[in-house]
Amino acid sequence: MFVTCMIWILSQMYRLGYPEHEVFLEVLSKVPFSIHRAYVFDDPDGGYWCWEKLYNQILDDHAPIISFKESKTPRSQFVTINIRIVMRQRDHLKRKFNKII
Repeated sequence: MFVTCMIWILSQMYRLGYPEHEVFLEVLSKVPFSIHRAYVFDDPDGGYWCWEKLYNQILDDHAPIISFKESKTPRSQFVTINIRIVMRQRDHLKRKFNKII
């Protein structure tokens, strides 16, 4: 018997090559990552903190963090990709039928 373990995964939803990518790069180029702002702080950790805050604010606006569940059960060797596709179609048709009733 296999024990199913569900874990939460946080992921940054950002894809290269989409129109949002160009907007993200444009906004990122306007951010003042200049040396004099980062070195207002006496220690390098303060400069890093400042840079990270600016970058994360822009990244959160253009690529929000989402969370989703993932099952950690081992996959069967005998259920191939083709069988999974057929199972998904079967489940879809079953849900469709249940909505009619």
